[in-house]
Amino acid sequence: MSFLNAAVSYHTVAQHFSRVLLSVPAALLLVLAACSSSPQTQLERGACPASIVFPGERSGAGRARYGESVSDAQLALYRDQEITNCRNQLAAGEDRALDVLLEYGHAQNNTQLILASYLTYLDVGNDKRQLAEASASLYKFYSTGETGITQDPDAAFHYLGMAAKHDPSTYELVYADAQYERGLYADAHARYSDLLMQDPEGDYLSTSSRCEINLKMADFYFRGRGISENWYVGYYYWLEGMSMARDAAWGSCDKHTYYDHERYAYESTRRKAVERRKMAMGPEDVARIESAWSSSDQGLEYISALEFRRPVLREPVSRRSMSVTGAGAVPKPPLQSSGSLLASASVSWPAWRPVDAELCRRPASYTPGRWSDVFQQRSGAIWSVKTSADASHSMGSAVAVSPTVLVTNCHIIKDSSRIILLREGSAMSAFLVAADREGDRCILRASDNLPVYVNAARRYGDVLVGEDVAAIGNPKGLDTSLSRGIVAQKRGHDGRRLIQTDAAISSGSSGGGLFDTSANLVGITTFKVSSGESLNFAIAIDEFCR
Repeated sequence: MSFLNAAVSYHTVAQHFSRVLLSVPAALLLVLAACSSSPQTQLERGACPASIVFPGERSGAGRARYGESVSDAQLALYRDQEITNCRNQLAAGEDRALDVLLEYGHAQNNTQLILASYLTYLDVGNDKRQLAEASASLYKFYSTGETGITQDPDAAFHYLGMAAKHDPSTYELVYADAQYERGLYADAHARYSDLLMQDPEGDYLSTSSRCEINLKMADFYFRGRGISENWYVGYYYWLEGMSMARDAAWGSCDKHTYYDHERYAYESTRRKAVERRKMAMGPEDVARIESAWSSSDQGLEYISALEFRRPVLREPVSRRSMSVTGAGAVPKPPLQSSGSLLASASVSWPAWRPVDAELCRRPASYTPGRWSDVFQQRSGAIWSVKTSADASHSMGSAVAVSPTVLVTNCHIIKDSSRIILLREGSAMSAFLVAADREGDRCILRASDNLPVYVNAARRYGDVLVGEDVAAIGNPKGLDTSLSRGIVAQKRGHDGRRLIQTDAAISSGSSGGGLFDTSANLVGITTFKVSSGESLNFAIAIDEFCR
């Protein structure tokens, strides 16, 4: 066939097809067009709608979309397909699908859908605003715990770091503080340094934040935390922080509240540590650093260039020569104008407040080991507690559950203003920060960081009668003694959950730890029934976490 004939044939076919279309009623064409783009058809093709339908009482929008005659069961199937389509589009990098899924998840309180959507977006997304929102939301989920989501401090810390990466203006300081709290001092120091360099005039950070950063930088250099120890630089940062403090006399960046026992103890201890180092440096070095700090020609660069030789610092007295009435006293706050003392960390019995520690959130470990392994792993967290009242004194035990916090029994505390922690020749003061005398639950905060702490616990409901346990405490003042036994029974008394055990508990063991074979803390040893044989009890660790 010639090219000309082919063209004529094509024209003839086209004319015939046009006549056929013209013969079709216009209404029918509209129906065909509607069917080709109906919501059902779009759904089958994988479309993610602008919003996801609700079956049941909120089905109005769904019936308007899919027809008034659609049943609730069919509408539920449409809903599930819409969610699937949106999740598929989200996985393909479609940002709009994230907004649709989040809107539906929040409306339905479907935390799992929100969580899964954010996790997917972090893998495929590119928008920094949405990446920051996803990271920050996951941080909040895992740090506070949402319905159906178990608190996970490690996951929370990870996503906080991602939020700081995508939105440093909002989360950089929060992440640096989290690094500091975790003891990641080198990382925290680097991040704090960057923040101060980015904000030399105070436009980015609040005065309170700049003050606290400088005081933490001072702590890094005074103690050699993550960096080389240099008291000269430490004191320079301390002066810088104090220039912004609202209560410089007490080392407080904010308006000091003496009724906040925890903060009072922290700031008082920090201030006293600086004063001890100033005394060790001597008046000449102190004057030279203060002069450099106030001089526009010298400053931090000049101080950093000075050769630092660590002065001799008088450490706290050892337990052999220590006098409880001297070494462990809590610093007294200043007088009010009326002459009466303000409340301080030495208030006899502060209100009860549950401990906020990793072991209260972290799932228990289930890797049974030998008792020698359990002892090696946990004995470093057991401290002797010594308190005194007038001529008498009391000895007991306490278990470290964070770098600064310990749990113990209230009945071993004679005088809450004179609490000393003792272990293998080391001594430090502690402060009572929460107390439930009726429940015999007390929480202490150490004046310095504790090298070892327990980070895993097992819930009362999971403990089995008959399983092996061991108590680690300080009976009769004998450091870290281990006694083995079993869980004899689980009992309740005055609203408390108790674990009965035949593991030996003697005077001085109160406040120690009861552990299972996987080194999980299951209870705090508290008392024994002297009229019975091996009738010893521990308060379930759950009671300290609630």
